Amino acid sequence: MFLFYNVTMVYNKSMDNTTENSSSHLKWYVIAVCIIVAGVLIFFNLKTPKYQSNEFIGNIDRIDNNTLVVSGNYRLVNGMDLEESRPVTVKVIVNNKTKIYKTSLFIPPKEELDKTGGSFLVKDLPRETTEVSFEEFVEYGSGQFASVLVKSSEGNIYGKSSFEASDLSYSIPISPPK
Repeated sequence: MFLFYNVTMVYNKSMDNTTENSSSHLKWYVIAVCIIVAGVLIFFNLKTPKYQSNEFIGNIDRIDNNTLVVSGNYRLVNGMDLEESRPVTVKVIVNNKTKIYKTSLFIPPKEELDKTGGSFLVKDLPRETTEVSFEEFVEYGSGQFASVLVKSSEGNIYGKSSFEASDLSYSIPISPPK
Protein backbone atom coordinates (compact mmCIF):
# COMPACT_ATOMS: atom_id res chain seq x y z
CA MET A 1 0.00 0.00 0.00
CA PHE A 2 2.85 2.30 0.83
CA LEU A 3 4.33 1.63 -2.57
CA PHE A 4 1.02 2.42 -4.26
CA TYR A 5 0.80 5.67 -2.29
CA ASN A 6 4.34 6.73 -3.35
CA VAL A 7 3.70 5.93 -7.01
CA THR A 8 0.45 7.86 -6.89
CA MET A 9 2.19 10.84 -5.29
CA VAL A 10 4.95 10.79 -7.90
CA TYR A 11 2.36 10.50 -10.67
CA ASN A 12 0.29 13.37 -9.25
CA LYS A 13 3.37 15.57 -8.83
CA SER A 14 4.45 14.89 -12.41
CA MET A 15 0.93 15.76 -13.59
CA ASP A 16 1.04 19.00 -11.61
CA ASN A 17 4.45 19.77 -13.11
CA THR A 18 3.11 19.01 -16.61
CA THR A 19 0.16 21.33 -16.03
CA GLU A 20 2.49 24.05 -14.84
CA ASN A 21 4.77 23.49 -17.83
CA SER A 22 1.80 23.59 -20.19
CA SER A 23 0.55 26.88 -18.81
CA SER A 24 4.09 28.28 -18.88
CA HIS A 25 4.46 27.19 -22.52
CA LEU A 26 1.05 28.65 -23.32
CA LYS A 27 2.05 32.02 -21.83
CA TRP A 28 5.25 32.11 -23.92
CA TYR A 29 3.30 31.08 -27.00
CA VAL A 30 0.77 33.91 -26.50
CA ILE A 31 3.59 36.43 -25.90
CA ALA A 32 5.42 35.26 -29.05
CA VAL A 33 2.24 35.55 -31.15
CA CYS A 34 1.60 39.08 -29.79
CA ILE A 35 5.16 40.13 -30.65
CA ILE A 36 4.84 38.73 -34.17
CA VAL A 37 1.48 40.47 -34.74
CA ALA A 38 2.87 43.76 -33.42
CA GLY A 39 5.90 43.42 -35.71
CA VAL A 40 3.71 42.78 -38.76
CA LEU A 41 1.51 45.79 -37.95
CA ILE A 42 4.53 48.06 -37.49
CA PHE A 43 6.06 46.79 -40.77
CA PHE A 44 2.90 47.53 -42.78
CA ASN A 45 2.42 50.88 -41.06
CA LEU A 46 5.96 51.92 -42.02
CA LYS A 47 5.48 50.59 -45.56
CA THR A 48 2.22 52.54 -46.07
CA PRO A 49 3.03 55.96 -47.56
CA LYS A 50 2.37 58.98 -45.38
CA TYR A 51 0.85 60.95 -48.24
CA GLN A 52 -1.49 59.97 -51.05
CA SER A 53 -1.62 61.72 -54.41
CA ASN A 54 -2.70 60.89 -57.92
CA GLU A 55 -2.33 64.44 -59.29
CA PHE A 56 0.60 66.72 -60.03
CA ILE A 57 0.41 70.39 -60.99
CA GLY A 58 3.28 72.41 -62.36
CA ASN A 59 5.04 74.21 -65.19
CA ILE A 60 6.48 72.42 -68.20
CA ASP A 61 10.25 72.82 -68.38
CA ARG A 62 10.65 70.90 -71.63
CA ILE A 63 9.16 68.18 -73.83
CA ASP A 64 11.32 65.21 -74.88
CA ASN A 65 9.43 63.02 -77.39
CA ASN A 66 6.46 61.74 -75.35
CA THR A 67 7.83 62.83 -71.97
CA LEU A 68 7.05 66.12 -70.24
CA VAL A 69 9.54 67.41 -67.70
CA VAL A 70 7.37 69.29 -65.20
CA SER A 71 8.37 71.31 -62.11
CA GLY A 72 5.65 71.63 -59.49
CA ASN A 73 3.86 69.99 -56.59
CA TYR A 74 1.85 66.88 -55.84
CA ARG A 75 -1.79 67.61 -55.07
CA LEU A 76 -2.50 65.61 -51.95
CA VAL A 77 -5.73 63.62 -51.67
CA ASN A 78 -6.64 65.31 -48.38
CA GLY A 79 -5.79 68.80 -49.66
CA MET A 80 -2.57 70.67 -50.25
CA ASP A 81 -0.23 70.68 -47.28
CA LEU A 82 2.18 73.43 -48.28
CA GLU A 83 4.64 72.66 -45.50
CA GLU A 84 5.12 69.06 -46.67
CA SER A 85 4.74 69.56 -50.42
CA ARG A 86 8.02 70.93 -51.73
CA PRO A 87 8.45 71.75 -55.42
CA VAL A 88 9.98 68.87 -57.37
CA THR A 89 10.72 68.03 -61.00
CA VAL A 90 9.11 64.90 -62.45
CA LYS A 91 8.93 63.17 -65.80
CA VAL A 92 5.39 62.65 -67.05
CA ILE A 93 5.03 60.00 -69.74
CA VAL A 94 2.26 60.62 -72.26
CA ASN A 95 1.02 57.55 -74.15
CA ASN A 96 -1.80 56.84 -76.60
CA LYS A 97 -4.25 56.31 -73.70
CA THR A 98 -3.58 59.76 -72.20
CA LYS A 99 -6.50 62.18 -72.57
CA ILE A 100 -5.44 65.81 -73.07
CA TYR A 101 -7.95 68.59 -72.32
CA LYS A 102 -7.56 72.22 -73.30
CA THR A 103 -9.71 74.76 -71.48
CA SER A 104 -10.10 78.08 -73.28
CA LEU A 105 -10.76 80.98 -70.88
CA PHE A 106 -12.44 83.90 -72.63
CA ILE A 107 -11.12 87.23 -71.33
CA PRO A 108 -13.78 89.97 -71.10
CA PRO A 109 -13.70 92.69 -73.77
CA LYS A 110 -12.14 96.07 -72.99
CA GLU A 111 -15.55 97.71 -72.44
CA GLU A 112 -16.37 95.27 -69.61
CA LEU A 113 -12.90 95.56 -68.11
CA ASP A 114 -13.25 99.37 -68.04
CA LYS A 115 -16.42 98.96 -65.92
CA THR A 116 -14.59 96.81 -63.34
CA GLY A 117 -11.34 98.76 -63.26
CA GLY A 118 -9.61 96.10 -65.35
CA SER A 119 -10.16 93.25 -62.91
CA PHE A 120 -12.07 90.00 -63.20
CA LEU A 121 -12.34 86.67 -61.41
CA VAL A 122 -10.94 83.73 -63.36
CA LYS A 123 -13.57 81.39 -61.88
CA ASP A 124 -16.31 83.57 -63.43
CA LEU A 125 -14.87 83.59 -66.96
CA PRO A 126 -16.74 81.77 -69.71
CA ARG A 127 -14.83 78.65 -70.68
CA GLU A 128 -14.81 75.90 -73.23
CA THR A 129 -13.07 72.55 -72.73
CA THR A 130 -12.05 70.39 -75.68
CA GLU A 131 -9.99 67.24 -76.05
CA VAL A 132 -6.85 67.70 -78.16
CA SER A 133 -4.13 65.43 -79.50
CA PHE A 134 -0.62 65.34 -78.11
CA GLU A 135 0.69 66.79 -81.38
CA GLU A 136 -1.71 69.75 -81.10
CA PHE A 137 -0.73 70.21 -77.46
CA VAL A 138 2.97 70.32 -78.37
CA GLU A 139 2.46 72.51 -81.44
CA TYR A 140 0.00 75.10 -80.12
CA GLY A 141 -0.40 74.76 -76.41
CA SER A 142 2.87 74.03 -74.69
CA GLY A 143 4.20 77.59 -74.85
CA GLN A 144 0.95 79.43 -74.14
CA PHE A 145 0.12 78.45 -70.58
CA ALA A 146 1.66 78.69 -67.15
CA SER A 147 0.69 75.34 -65.66
CA VAL A 148 -0.64 71.89 -66.36
CA LEU A 149 -2.59 69.49 -64.15
CA VAL A 150 -1.54 65.87 -64.57
CA LYS A 151 -3.69 63.00 -63.31
CA SER A 152 -2.41 59.46 -63.09
CA SER A 153 -4.27 56.19 -62.78
CA GLU A 154 -1.18 54.43 -61.39
CA GLY A 155 -2.39 54.83 -57.82
CA ASN A 156 -0.26 56.79 -55.40
CA ILE A 157 2.37 58.79 -57.33
CA TYR A 158 3.59 60.83 -54.36
CA GLY A 159 7.38 60.83 -54.30
CA LYS A 160 7.76 59.17 -57.72
CA SER A 161 10.12 60.87 -60.15
CA SER A 162 8.40 59.42 -63.22
CA PHE A 163 4.86 58.24 -63.95
CA GLU A 164 2.35 57.83 -66.78
CA ALA A 165 -0.41 60.41 -67.24
CA SER A 166 -4.00 59.28 -67.66
CA ASP A 167 -5.26 62.88 -68.04
CA LEU A 168 -3.48 66.15 -68.81
CA SER A 169 -5.32 69.48 -68.47
CA TYR A 170 -4.22 72.99 -69.29
CA SER A 171 -5.85 76.38 -69.73
CA ILE A 172 -5.17 79.15 -72.22
CA PRO A 173 -6.56 82.67 -72.17
CA ILE A 174 -8.43 83.81 -75.27
CA SER A 175 -8.42 87.55 -75.83
CA PRO A 176 -11.56 89.15 -77.24
CA PRO A 177 -11.51 90.13 -80.91
CA LYS A 178 -10.47 93.74 -81.50
